[in-house]
Amino acid sequence: MARKTKKDNYESFVGSVERQKRLRTKISVKTSEKGLFNYVYDGLYKKICCTPAQDAIRNGYEICDSNENIVVDNKTKKINDILFNFDIDNKMTNAVSLARATGGAVLLLLVDDGESIENELDYNNLKRIYGVKVYDATEVFPRTINMDYSSYDFGSIITYNIIDSRTGKNFIVNSSRLIVFDGMETVDRVRSQRNGWGGMVLDECETEIERYNQASKLSISILSRISQGVLKIKNLMGAINAGKEDKIKKYVSEMDALRSVMNSLIIDSEDDFDLKNMTLTGYKDIIEQQQIAVSAVAKIPVTILFGRSPAGMNSTGESDMETYYAMLKRIQNTFLIKGFEKILKIITNCSEYKINNDDLYHIKFNELKIISEKDKAEIKNKDADTISKIANAFTSLHELGVVDNDEISEFLDKKTDVIINHAYGKGE
Repeated sequence: MARKTKKDNYESFVGSVERQKRLRTKISVKTSEKGLFNYVYDGLYKKICCTPAQDAIRNGYEICDSNENIVVDNKTKKINDILFNFDIDNKMTNAVSLARATGGAVLLLLVDDGESIENELDYNNLKRIYGVKVYDATEVFPRTINMDYSSYDFGSIITYNIIDSRTGKNFIVNSSRLIVFDGMETVDRVRSQRNGWGGMVLDECETEIERYNQASKLSISILSRISQGVLKIKNLMGAINAGKEDKIKKYVSEMDALRSVMNSLIIDSEDDFDLKNMTLTGYKDIIEQQQIAVSAVAKIPVTILFGRSPAGMNSTGESDMETYYAMLKRIQNTFLIKGFEKILKIITNCSEYKINNDDLYHIKFNELKIISEKDKAEIKNKDADTISKIANAFTSLHELGVVDNDEISEFLDKKTDVIINHAYGKGE
């Protein structure tokens, strides 16, 4: 086999680059601007983007210490007041929604630390927070990137260029002053064409949303034509062949006008008029199947997205809800907790707030599923049944002399959360 020359290697490399270029042109990547356009003008797309973000934080959260204990004191009250004053919950929700819609978003934390926003945040000189702003992927662009191969955060973005759509101003901000909400998982080639931002809901849902919107439009069109009038005119073709089209048009026009004004139809005695009604049988099923298809790609239960009862083999919808709750958990763990904890770190280090917290606070979200009174009653009944079975078992063992009072008490202390006062002599 002949050895390849430098020229052969160069031509092979050029050919590979050209093939990559051709392949890249075949991939139609939706831009962040398109995602933002749909977010503004397509109500269904906006709901798909916003609903999980809103539900992930709907049931609230608690401020805890490092031992997972909920802390309620003057310090946490002050922290909650600051979060409320800057509307942090709503801005977090908005940022997650925009990240899903456009591929990414950021929260800009305007903090007084004596430094320019182009410089890294100085945690040792924090005074106060004076503003929080939300920007989507169409307004935020990477400016400088860490290219030190020996660094643990090689490839991370050091500074961003932000274009404020409200003011039209362009400014540079250090990444340490931002809470970055990346989009959904996607391939690097897509990120390269979106200024490093991630996937959008539109990538997965556009086709099904378009089909559903088209089906909805067709349903309105069908309703407008559900009744079709049929006018039979004697010797119509003969009149047309005789060149009397204008007279026929005038006759039909006057008939329609009279029907519109008088709600009556006046025709020649030899003519005939009939009203044909179309059937909508099966069309409701088509709409419902399109709703299921949209819900499937959006990963949002049809009961939440369209407000209708669950359908299919799992008629209770319980499995769908469990999958949905898992997605909400991912949103909490991936975006919200990290964002909240960064804000908490800044707040507790600001000299003006005088919190001086030695322990690191963190956020613990409340349960996503709200337990109904019926479910609570069922849980209590099951607990009572469990206690009864344990008591009967130990009574039998105690009567047989297998265990004594101390052993029973030790087991109850270690293995259960149930306290049975004075059981088997305990406490006497």
